[in-house]
Amino acid sequence: MNNNYLLKKAFKSILSVSIIGVLAATVGFIVDGIVIGRVLGRECISAFGMSSPIFILITAIAGIFSNGGNACCSNHLGKGDNDKVNLNFSVTCIASFIFSIVVMVICVFGADTIAALLGAEGELAYHTSEYIRGLGWGAIGIIMSQIINGYARLDNDMRLVFGGVIIMTASNIAMDIVFSTVLQLGMFGMALATGISYTILGLICMLHFFKKTNRFHFGKLNGALSEIKDVLVTGIPSAMNRGCITVRGIVLNRILLSIGGSIAVSALSVQNNIYQLISAIPTGVGMTVMMMAGIFYGEKDEEGLNNTAKLSLRTGMLISVVTMIVCVVFAKPMVGMFIKADTDPEALMLFTRAFRIFMISFPISLISNVLLNYYQCTKNLFLANVVCISHSLLFVVLSAVSLTPVFGMDGVWISFALAEILTILLVMIVVRIKSKKKIKSLTDILMIPEDFEIDKEHVYTVSIRNSMDEVMKLSLGIEEFCSKFTTDAAKIKKVALCIEEMAGNIVNHGFKDNKESYIDIKIIIVEEDIILRIRDNAKAFNPLDYDVESQKDKYGISMIRKLAKEIDYKNTIGMNNLRIKL
Repeated sequence: MNNNYLLKKAFKSILSVSIIGVLAATVGFIVDGIVIGRVLGRECISAFGMSSPIFILITAIAGIFSNGGNACCSNHLGKGDNDKVNLNFSVTCIASFIFSIVVMVICVFGADTIAALLGAEGELAYHTSEYIRGLGWGAIGIIMSQIINGYARLDNDMRLVFGGVIIMTASNIAMDIVFSTVLQLGMFGMALATGISYTILGLICMLHFFKKTNRFHFGKLNGALSEIKDVLVTGIPSAMNRGCITVRGIVLNRILLSIGGSIAVSALSVQNNIYQLISAIPTGVGMTVMMMAGIFYGEKDEEGLNNTAKLSLRTGMLISVVTMIVCVVFAKPMVGMFIKADTDPEALMLFTRAFRIFMISFPISLISNVLLNYYQCTKNLFLANVVCISHSLLFVVLSAVSLTPVFGMDGVWISFALAEILTILLVMIVVRIKSKKKIKSLTDILMIPEDFEIDKEHVYTVSIRNSMDEVMKLSLGIEEFCSKFTTDAAKIKKVALCIEEMAGNIVNHGFKDNKESYIDIKIIIVEEDIILRIRDNAKAFNPLDYDVESQKDKYGISMIRKLAKEIDYKNTIGMNNLRIKL
């Protein structure tokens, strides 16, 4: 039986890097809010809140290509289709660049019109349009950096991405201070600093594609229309999610303006600023789910999908609950960073109360985020759209409209938690209707097709320690398993030999230290073929690139190459994945 050691280790590694990376990136956004509130004043922080839907909309466009491209690319990687991998990379980069130019033109030349559509008037309209215009000039960098760093992460270059995010954050903070105090560029300068810092991130992440280990290359565009259609359709839930948040922000701003004036809008703006920071948790969990579940979906690994979903919910929920408690306890000093508390005690009290009520929704939203990303990367786009529309827009707005006549402004903050609860209930109802069976476990909610994976009786899965004794014992067990389905003794011997040679090579040469680790092995019987899959987290090793003429164990690897009908290797999510068909 598989003990999930490798999956857990890969998940925690990717999750930690993803959360830290998002945290570092959002620090810049938080600093924007702090500098605007303390240096430029409350009117500008209101403008920041009014224009934030446009920033979300720009990142939504990036999300179509980034998440859609990464999800489709993960599927191609799981299937071992390298031509589709390069086609996906090529068309995603080209299409996203074209769209980013369109966004830049609209924001730069239509900033005043957009500000008016958002409901800004007078001085508020001026500051709002200036911020939108600055975002327009930085649109190409904002969009393309997300595309480029997404593929770099998918290709295991976490260190480069993390380093780029740190440099991006530092440069954004420095430019915020210089542009607002020295150059006095106002809201335009704040947005411009954001755009330039994202551009810096993109340029740093581009270094990955000059490395020898890079697997992504611009290739022939045969089938480009079909691939970009798949990317766009798969990426729509991400874009729709952010698009819904944009519409939600516009609607909630108008509701708050009508019942509480600009101070109520400022409360939502401050709340959104802090949430940008802590949202690194659901965002990081979602990124991890999309990357890992996408690959397992391509491999048709039902167990991998189930365990990824369970691990993400368990780990994410624990972190989210702890974060909620910390934020509720320290809400006052957190809110106080964005206003001059000593001169505006009324705002401090209002903002703190709003933030504490809002935080009730935080752990529940983790569930929605996991389901959204899972459904998206497994191509269950109907359910992905149900989740994003429900929790990002529909139930929030309906709840806010229903509750504000009774609870006033508190009704808006309560609406976030109520929306998450209603979303989960709706998903369960839709799954019940579509599957036509009672929901008994998480597996039922995941909606994995019954014919997704081959008959489990024809699959042998096991995890062994990185020990030659374990390797030798395993070969005997595999011979016994294979003999149930074939009388071809020669083929059974080939399977055992492959295990001994390839797993033995991992034990002897793959691990740099003597720390205990595991190797996952799966044997699949498909008609006349026997498929062997080996997964480990040792140092990267591709037997297809191995120079057998110059190595001591050349006879073993050379022999395996001759025996196999097909051999496919890839290194993804920090693990070697070898597939041999005999």
